[in-house]
Amino acid sequence: MLRPNGRTLLLNHDQRCRGYKTMPHPLDDAFASFLKSNRAKMTVAPGERTNLNRRVPGLRRQEFAELAGLSVEYYTKLEQGRALNPSVSVLNAIADASDLDRSTRSYLYRIAVIESASGRVDPVSIPTELHQLIRSLSDTLPAFVLTPWTDVVASNAVGARAFGIDGRVEVTNVTRRLFLEPDAVALYGDWDEVARDQVAWLRYDLAHHRDEPRLSQLIEQMLEASELFAKFWNEHEVKPRSHGRRVINHPEVGVLDMFYTGLPLPADPRLTVVTWSAPKGSPTAVKLAELARSAAEQTAV
Repeated sequence: MLRPNGRTLLLNHDQRCRGYKTMPHPLDDAFASFLKSNRAKMTVAPGERTNLNRRVPGLRRQEFAELAGLSVEYYTKLEQGRALNPSVSVLNAIADASDLDRSTRSYLYRIAVIESASGRVDPVSIPTELHQLIRSLSDTLPAFVLTPWTDVVASNAVGARAFGIDGRVEVTNVTRRLFLEPDAVALYGDWDEVARDQVAWLRYDLAHHRDEPRLSQLIEQMLEASELFAKFWNEHEVKPRSHGRRVINHPEVGVLDMFYTGLPLPADPRLTVVTWSAPKGSPTAVKLAELARSAAEQTAV
């Protein structure tokens, strides 16, 4: 199993404030890099049964250009970053030739647009109604609120207990915990899948929140801090944080087999409410109720 490494970040907050030079924006060459990565994943050219005799993985530039109905010269310029702002018809041709799903198409269209991030930091404000919502959920329904840069900015009692969140001490950052804390591997039933999904979600969010410096700074730091993060990042997988299933190895109650759903907040798309559930009467539901009772007792003390 691949494991996260524990190397420290190269730049801390104080160093950045003193003007230390940081890396370019993570999306500066994303379009050209995505094209090359995408082509490398297309393992069989039209009319071929196999590519076992190929020296390099994926389609050749000429093969992909023909598949997309583009000239080889123009497509080469796109991959090399020498042709900027491709038309919608060109993007559609690339997406169709690649058979991209809806989320990846959206990502492709966004990274093809050359924009400069302003660096403006707008404060995140958690509406009182949102706090009330997650606190009023069932005792067996863990929930927390996540930013695009994966800070947990609010949670209900059973959510905090299930995932070891203590906002009174420090802000929990899901990405840093997943890749930089040694106990993350033991927490999840399939760490590799969880870690790859996390990176794919970050890439999707970065395309939709390119102007958010806290997100780009997180990715820059993680690229330096974790070889595995960098490896997964360079695979160019993209997906929204929507829904799925996770197995958590909780240190107190054991295995929690839960389904999660990510619900973006319409008033501020930077905030996503993540809820976790288990079938009523299942062993996991019983364990969540136990965690909720434990959290209530701790609060009462």
